[in-house]
Amino acid sequence: MRAPTPALPGIGDAGLTHESLELMLEAMRQALLGQRAPMAAPASAATLQTQVGACITAQGLGLQASLKLFTEVLSRQGVPTDHPGYLAYIGSAPTPEAALMDGLLSASGMIGSGWLGGAGLIWAENQALRWLADLAGLPAQAAGCFVSGGTAGNFSALVAARQRYRARGGGRDGVLLATEGAHSSIVVSAGLLDLEVVTVAADALGRMTAANLAQSLAALAAEGRSEHVVAVVAVAGSTNTGQIDELSGIGRIARQQQIWLHVDAAYGGAFLCAASVRDRFQGIELADSLIIDPHKGLFVPYDCCALLYAAPEEVPAAFTQDAVYLDRINASQACNPMHYAFHLSRRARGVPLWFSLAVHGTRAYQDTLEQVLALTERLRACIAEHPRLELIEASGLSVILFRRLGWQAPDYDDWAQRCLQEGIALVVPSEWQGQTVMRLCVMNPRLEEARWTRLLAML
Repeated sequence: MRAPTPALPGIGDAGLTHESLELMLEAMRQALLGQRAPMAAPASAATLQTQVGACITAQGLGLQASLKLFTEVLSRQGVPTDHPGYLAYIGSAPTPEAALMDGLLSASGMIGSGWLGGAGLIWAENQALRWLADLAGLPAQAAGCFVSGGTAGNFSALVAARQRYRARGGGRDGVLLATEGAHSSIVVSAGLLDLEVVTVAADALGRMTAANLAQSLAALAAEGRSEHVVAVVAVAGSTNTGQIDELSGIGRIARQQQIWLHVDAAYGGAFLCAASVRDRFQGIELADSLIIDPHKGLFVPYDCCALLYAAPEEVPAAFTQDAVYLDRINASQACNPMHYAFHLSRRARGVPLWFSLAVHGTRAYQDTLEQVLALTERLRACIAEHPRLELIEASGLSVILFRRLGWQAPDYDDWAQRCLQEGIALVVPSEWQGQTVMRLCVMNPRLEEARWTRLLAML
C-alpha cells in the first residue's frame, strides 16, 4: 500500500516546482548582493500589522505572496548587523559563503546533537573548534561545541564549573568572582545556578587585575569562605569598552588555588587572529573554559558561539541527559556535542564558520581583522582631534568611547536618533564611570571614511 500524499511538502518531494525554487533562490541572490532598504528607524508593531495584514490563514497565502511580504516589508524593518553604519552593540558581517552554507545546512536534514545523527557536520565543526583552540593556546585535548550565543556559552561553562566544584565536595553556598565589567549574562547565570557574585574591584580602565583578585580571595579566606569559590570569570574584550583583563596573573592565581577560570572572549576572541594585538591576550591559554562568538568577529551569520573546555572529559557529567532512547548515544565514545552544553537538539551552527575558513583560508581572516583594527584607529584619531570631543582612554580593540563636551544624557539620545533617521549609522549611548558617553564598535571593514565624517560632523 502506498503512503498517502501529505498535505505539507517535504524536501525532495516532486511537488517542489522549478518556478518555486527559482523564486526563493532569486530572493537569496538579491539579499547576498545587498539589495536592501536604506537604514531607517523600524516601524511599530501596529504599522506592520496594517502593512502585512492577516498572513497565517487556514488556506495559506502561497509562496509568491508570502515571499513578497518577507522581501518587501518584514526584512526591511530594522538595521542589518552587516550594514557599514552598524556601530551599536557588536555587528556581524558574514561572508557570502558562510551565509549560503547556513541555508544549505538547514536543507541538509542533519542534526548536530550526536555523532550518530550528524557525524560529518560535527567533524567539520570540530575542525573550526580546533583552529580556535590553537589560536588561544589551549591544550591539544581541548574540545567543546557551538551554542547559540555568549549567554548560552557563559551559562554552560559555569554549569560545568559548578559540577566540578560539587564533585570535589563543594556545597550549595558557592561563590563566583567577576568585575562589574563582566557581561550581564554572568550575573544572570549566577542567579540561575544559585551562586553568589563577589565583585572584584577593577582598575582605572575597568579591568580585573591579579592584585585585585588576590585581595578579593584574601577577604573570602578571612571570612572562612576560600573553599566556596566555584569560578573566576575574566573578560578578554569587554562588550562596553573592549578592554582585556590581566589574564596571565589571574590565570596563575586560579591555577595555584585550583579555581576554575572561565574567560569570556565572546567579542574579543576574534582578534586572537590579529598579530598586532595578540600579546594583549597572554594568559588566555590558562582558561578552563573559553567562549568566542564567531557571529561577532569571525564573519558568520547569527547565531554562533564557540564554547571550549581545556579538560573536556570532566564536562559530560554536568550535561548528559538520561533517557532510554538516548542510551546508545550516551554510551558512545564518539564526539557528541549534546554532552558539552545545556542543550540537546541543536543545529550544527559551527559549519558555516568551517566552510568560510575552508573557502578563504585563515590568512584572509587575519588580514581582515587587522583592517578592522586599522579602521578603528583612524576613527579614534579623528575623535581625539575633534575640538568638541573627548576620547576615553578605556577604549580598546575596536570599541571607541567618547564624550561630547557640554552634553547631557538626552543630547546623546537625540544625536543617536538623528543619525538613524538620516541613514548614517545606528549608534547608542552607553555609560562609563557613571556618566553617559557615546560608544561605537567597528566590526565591518567596509565602514567608509565619508560615513564617519558625516557622523562626526553632526556633533
